[in-house]
Amino acid sequence: MIRAMAATVVAHRLLVARPAARRPCDETAPPTHERIDPVSTCEELARALRAGHSPLAAIDEASGLDLPEAPTLIERIERALAATDDSDQRLLLSVLATVTHSGGAGAETLDRCALRLRTRAEERREQRLASAPARLSALVLTIVPVGVLALLAATSAGVRDHLVSSVGAFGLVVGLMLNVAGWRWMRRTITRSVGGGQMAMLTELADVLESTTLSVRAGITPRVAVLGSALHAGERLAPHLTEFGWRLEHGWLTADALAGLGDRIGPTGRRLIDGLVRAERYGSPLAPVLDRMVDDIDSLRREIATKRNRTLPVRLAPPLVLCTLPSFALLAIVPAVGAALAGLGSGPLGDI
Repeated sequence: MIRAMAATVVAHRLLVARPAARRPCDETAPPTHERIDPVSTCEELARALRAGHSPLAAIDEASGLDLPEAPTLIERIERALAATDDSDQRLLLSVLATVTHSGGAGAETLDRCALRLRTRAEERREQRLASAPARLSALVLTIVPVGVLALLAATSAGVRDHLVSSVGAFGLVVGLMLNVAGWRWMRRTITRSVGGGQMAMLTELADVLESTTLSVRAGITPRVAVLGSALHAGERLAPHLTEFGWRLEHGWLTADALAGLGDRIGPTGRRLIDGLVRAERYGSPLAPVLDRMVDDIDSLRREIATKRNRTLPVRLAPPLVLCTLPSFALLAIVPAVGAALAGLGSGPLGDI
């Protein structure tokens, strides 16, 4: 009975207070610590809960977890959620909100959260290793024109004379600007997700499903778990979860509302949610469904990473052609040519 009442309070709070939770924090709500280790924090919180501490005492004693001040613990967590954009911290804080609301198997839930965060950290390490050649190429292509220009200026008086002229100084400024622009463009291309809005939404969906899985494992119903995961949603997925909450508030069955959520997200999102829809509709055991859901999430993340790596050379072509190559020409070729032409004009051939 107590759990059911808590679940009802959670659902009502999320449906009513969600817009306020997504607003930027005011000046009285400092952001969370920027350098916390979510995995270590999860493990520390799990040990404290297993030792008999309350969620409030465990959070206050956790090193590196600095929540903003607020009258209640859940408000502190909501302010921290609104103050951070880090996906790992948002997953940890979303799980903390679930544990605080439900009072269920908090230690086990946090252990599972730590396992998911380790998996995500390993995937990011693999992604960084896969993109290391591209980052090295971007660095080399940025440094080489400047290095060649420095070598020419150090060894040739004609190049130095050309650089101090109006034409040479203009070419130098434009070349350096293109060089910096190409570097920033390539770095952003390497680090950002591929596939535009669809892939970004699928990544956000994977985060929400992870939070939902952990919540259901803690004993929360799928209805309340999905609503609780709305706090973890990104900007692209938030409107769809708001629509899901509106349907529940107006009498839709949870399974039908989940099916509608999958339809709005797309075929891949529908495939991930279908198992939860069938389990909710037919009363199937949730444990195997959740295990398959976690496997599907991992497959989705690997698919996104694979597409990113395969399309990276193509996506690097625009900054290379539009910025890096013109920068190389202006910094490494034009000064040498200008010095050579100036030398011809002042030599014997200039009198012909």
